[in-house]
Amino acid sequence: MGTRVYFEYAPPEGLSTLILQHLDLFMIWLENLCIEYPNEFSEDISRFAKQVERDGVAALQATTSEQAALVDDFVMEFFGNFAENHSITTPANGNRVSIQHYWDCKSWLAVHCSPAFERLWMFMLEGRGIERDSEQLPFTQALDPVCRIGYWTVQECVTMLHELQPLTIPEAKPTFCVRIVRDALQTVVDQQASMLIFVN
Repeated sequence: MGTRVYFEYAPPEGLSTLILQHLDLFMIWLENLCIEYPNEFSEDISRFAKQVERDGVAALQATTSEQAALVDDFVMEFFGNFAENHSITTPANGNRVSIQHYWDCKSWLAVHCSPAFERLWMFMLEGRGIERDSEQLPFTQALDPVCRIGYWTVQECVTMLHELQPLTIPEAKPTFCVRIVRDALQTVVDQQASMLIFVN
């Protein structure tokens, strides 16, 4: 099937809110997995989860590349494994399209969309760290070279949707996936939510 892109609703306050709301359950889940599969889970993630429990959002605000890597590993474990198994997020649409199509749209976007839109598009393709400037400290993929997490804020979703709405978007490959993004943005904006993007 290849690597695909999934769009999910996220709270308007952002991904950190979702993490803190479900942190207790996540820690129980992680502890059980560490017991069942002692060689497959990093102790660093378990220790960091306890730091998040103690310090809240402040623990997620990385200021170095080392801290950013740890935050990203934790976030990937939360959304890539835990959230999926506990139905914590809801799909914004049912389309599951290869990430390659989204990469292939870059030349079309360069002609029809603003540089700001292209920048947000790249956060989908390359991932985006939470609670930091991901251009200064890019998303890392230490645990898995394929999977990544991205997101668009409420206002970013509104801005992107407004930019796409007047455009005539071809239905053929690869730009059909721009239509998928437009439709996902519409459903998220209608709910005044933000967007979680999961690549797997």
